Amino acid sequence: MNTVELLNDSNIENLRDLARFHNCQCNQHSKLELMKHIQAALRSRHRFVDQWKGLSGSHKRFLQHIVYDYRERFVVDDLLQRAATAAYDSGARKQASNILAEFKVRGWLFEGMSGGERQMFRMPHDLQHFYVRLLKEELASELVFASEPPEYREEKRWLMEDVRLFLVFVGERGLDLTQSGAIQKRWLQQFMRQCRVAESLQLSGFRFGYGRSHHEYPGRFALLYDFCYAQQWIVETDQRLMLSESGKQMVFAMTGPNLNEEYSQLLLHFWLRTYRRAVPNLAAVVRMIVQLCERWVVASSLIAALRLFVKPYYYDDAEQVLALRILPMMISFGLLRVASGDDTELLVQSTDERFMIR
Repeated sequence: MNTVELLNDSNIENLRDLARFHNCQCNQHSKLELMKHIQAALRSRHRFVDQWKGLSGSHKRFLQHIVYDYRERFVVDDLLQRAATAAYDSGARKQASNILAEFKVRGWLFEGMSGGERQMFRMPHDLQHFYVRLLKEELASELVFASEPPEYREEKRWLMEDVRLFLVFVGERGLDLTQSGAIQKRWLQQFMRQCRVAESLQLSGFRFGYGRSHHEYPGRFALLYDFCYAQQWIVETDQRLMLSESGKQMVFAMTGPNLNEEYSQLLLHFWLRTYRRAVPNLAAVVRMIVQLCERWVVASSLIAALRLFVKPYYYDDAEQVLALRILPMMISFGLLRVASGDDTELLVQSTDERFMIR
């Protein structure tokens, strides 16, 4: 529903509250006039920018979370959880109720009931798209853009190609596992020599919270492995890794471009779910990145502009979460292409694959 429809469904007392908040000079007894002035205030670029600059970090993160979520309506408990996530301190739950109440007062969320009499909230569609555009403009002012590099790397669907290659690799030999359940290093080294993107097996830094096997393997391979395990294409048994019957079928089935695209989508959504424990608003952050990087962007400036929206996760600060966990995986999915600019600065740009995230 759009702003005018939600305003029309509101009673006149709620409209008067909105008009007072936005300092609307109009006839307080005319619903039509109230609606007209409130709508103008909500769609004022100047007013939004002023409000944005005055918001706390918690409020900004919560707004980012909901404007980049394209669902029709939000359950109140879900919004409270998101608002609590956006507030990093110990009083997060109390802050969440205050944030939600303030967004309602501002006219950014409208309360209602679903058919099952559950308390629901809506953000007007037109306002949502308007605020996405304004947020993009505000954040773009903090970015450093670059000219077209002479060459770049774009991985497109390489990750799914390596999924199939891994299934073939396991199916041909069966792999020995260590006592801890990890693939023996000699097999891992052999596979890395064959796959499209080889990763260093020298692991460092914080390794927990990003998937079942992230503590054993580098990030890209860990996601690939966890996806195959979740799909029950591989089986760990008696210190051996074997292909399941469904895994054998997938080796032959996973060929045409349409099937590759279908499983690329499944793998992308698996990544968003897996990393959500560490980055609860990951989908919103990924959508922001693909929109901000329509031109070539210096990656360090992108990280600096977005660190406000990413919560530190244990020993990973916000910059590390972006630089080590999010951007490399977006490159692996082909959502971003990558190049080296002047002074070997890393450059990124969104690709046509960005439509996978919608």
